[in-house]
Amino acid sequence: MSRPTAYTDVADALDGDNPVDVRIAMDYAHRGRWATLRRETQDAQGRVRLQRFARASQQRGQMSLRAEVGLYRDLMVFLGVPFVLEDRRVLRPTDLARASGLVDEQDSEANWHSRVRDGVPHIELGAAWGVLNQYRRPGLPTVVLRGATEISTGRAMEPCMRGGDCFRGVGRGTLGMSGEVRFSYRYRYAEPYCGFAVGRTVVTTGDRNFWPAGHLQGDLDREPPTTAGLTVGVALMPWEARHRFQRLALDLRFGATFVSRGREYTSLFDVLGTSSHERLADGGQRPFAGSEVDSAPFTGMTVADAHARLSGEVTLRIQAARYVRFELGIGLFAETPHWLTGAWPCDGRLLYSDQGQVTCEEGTLNPAFRPLVDRPGYRFQVSDVLGLVSGLSAQATF
Repeated sequence: MSRPTAYTDVADALDGDNPVDVRIAMDYAHRGRWATLRRETQDAQGRVRLQRFARASQQRGQMSLRAEVGLYRDLMVFLGVPFVLEDRRVLRPTDLARASGLVDEQDSEANWHSRVRDGVPHIELGAAWGVLNQYRRPGLPTVVLRGATEISTGRAMEPCMRGGDCFRGVGRGTLGMSGEVRFSYRYRYAEPYCGFAVGRTVVTTGDRNFWPAGHLQGDLDREPPTTAGLTVGVALMPWEARHRFQRLALDLRFGATFVSRGREYTSLFDVLGTSSHERLADGGQRPFAGSEVDSAPFTGMTVADAHARLSGEVTLRIQAARYVRFELGIGLFAETPHWLTGAWPCDGRLLYSDQGQVTCEEGTLNPAFRPLVDRPGYRFQVSDVLGLVSGLSAQATF
């Protein structure tokens, strides 16, 4: 029971009469996400306004297996393997969306359904080191350094609508790396904590999606976004029975994350990636006035603008016995409005004509630019993003 809250807890080894700690956890989580997609339109006078395009929703059920192994005092390595049982994505289009010509009507239904996906998206590997531990050195806070990597498994996902004969995997084709520092300090029945994390993603097996024509000169914003996040919270422990190794804790947590501009799998990935619209499907059809530059093949990936993600969660943690713990949690998250399309035509001065052509006065042309979705007056924006995450977990220590 002389351990920090779960946020800063680290498995031990070679600590007194404890040769090694091995923790095995199994959890299930359901994630729902809802958002409104809007698109710029132009009236007869050339004035641009945003109109509702579709309502997007995503439902994902996922089980995860996690193992933590102590190597020394306050030093551990961990392994996590998530299993996506079902990932469903639906767009509920408006009349504007149906008249856009971007999607062929799949059937008589009112909604556009992506193919149901499943599989193992990645494997997580990492290590954590408790630099300071309040329970070993009273008066000092608990400080933990963590590093992790997420290795995508198999092929990267492909754009696919329901009924299509295509790969159904959920992999991103990337390698994610993150570093984090965490702090906590217990005061009687409360243990406040905070942490700061940064993340960087590089493309591995997903180069066909991120770089469909290879390393073309002038292909701007071709990398996935990077992230930086802050977490603050408090674990309240209203009841403990230390002689029976039992504890009840209520964990309240808030997080804020900045997501940079970058190429991403957005809510439009399946719709745009499978579109038969000639200005998307054939590589752009001369996107630059007076230019012989060919466009890169289009795979549905678009450049999402920078935005912030805010989250809050409540977790009930029950230490039922010395080696058994259960958790039940629920959380909400939201994102600030941001553009889902809007690649730069080039890295220099631009001129737009009334016919929708783009002239790059100077600089290098961007072959990934699509006037139909990237040009001002045709771009897509996401807003009203709201998500709900619920889950339960069981952990055993050996």
